[in-house]
Amino acid sequence: MKTKLIYFLCDANEKSGMGHFLRCIALAKALIQENIKVIFVGDYSGTAQGFAEYFGVNLQLNKASIEQRVLQLQQASAIIIDSYCFEPTKLPTEHHYVLIDDFCQHGAYPVQGVLNFTLAAMDYDYLIKGAQHQALGLKYYLPHPAISELKLVDTVSNIKKILIMIGSGDVDKVGIRIADLLYSLDLNLQIKIVGKPPVGMTLPYKFIAATPQVDQLYGWADFCITSGGLAKYECAYLGRPAAVISLTKAELAETIQFSRAGLCFNLGSSNDICQQDLCVQLTGLIDSKSQRLAASVACTQIFSEGSAENAATFALACFNGQ
Repeated sequence: MKTKLIYFLCDANEKSGMGHFLRCIALAKALIQENIKVIFVGDYSGTAQGFAEYFGVNLQLNKASIEQRVLQLQQASAIIIDSYCFEPTKLPTEHHYVLIDDFCQHGAYPVQGVLNFTLAAMDYDYLIKGAQHQALGLKYYLPHPAISELKLVDTVSNIKKILIMIGSGDVDKVGIRIADLLYSLDLNLQIKIVGKPPVGMTLPYKFIAATPQVDQLYGWADFCITSGGLAKYECAYLGRPAAVISLTKAELAETIQFSRAGLCFNLGSSNDICQQDLCVQLTGLIDSKSQRLAASVACTQIFSEGSAENAATFALACFNGQ
């Protein structure tokens, strides 16, 4: 019998961020187009719940571990998991699984399928680790559902409006530090930061709450500065490569690879910010339209149309035993 219901197990809260959740929504929307019912089961913040309502997906709130959530589902369920907080070998064998993975760090993947759309995915082999099927590379990229059909007219205009998006709640105020530096350059820039403003501080730039309508933010900005997660993929997908400052070693390793492919501009690690070096880097990017144009061309050549649909086709084939 063909799969008609798929459970998504992922979280979206201050600890996990929104990236896993949003790429699952992209896949879910492609599956819905195939008349598949989808239900998300996880720990979702109020912001995430608003996103789910906006994009029309059903949530079941559940703060249990991934393994415990699986035990609560009916037998022989089709389950898609996107999380760093579980061990594939501990999943009950009576269900069918497709995992969305980034780093191939587990010792074994005894599941029906693994999807990895990262730039480094082609270096991994999940089949030798036990997966029955694998889908690797940007052919299966899951774009933020608000930007899947967004087309930016001018990707290398003179920079006057800068959008700063730092993930994981930006507990170290990296976005503010970068905005302060940009403001000190006295270039008459408009700056927006996605996040909450600090309490008791008046700053000369605007803070924007996280919104499902991220297409409006990208449409406003001439240039983006992001952390090393999925936002750099979104910018590259839109043909407007970002300057990226990475928050973790894993992010930095991927950002370096991304930069070598010409898909972003590497600002290094947030743990090693040198104000003088960062000032030189950002000023150079703002001034060099040719550098940004070359990166924009590289971005438009590497992404595939219909990548979310490709991912949905792969997941259904895994669940239906094809």
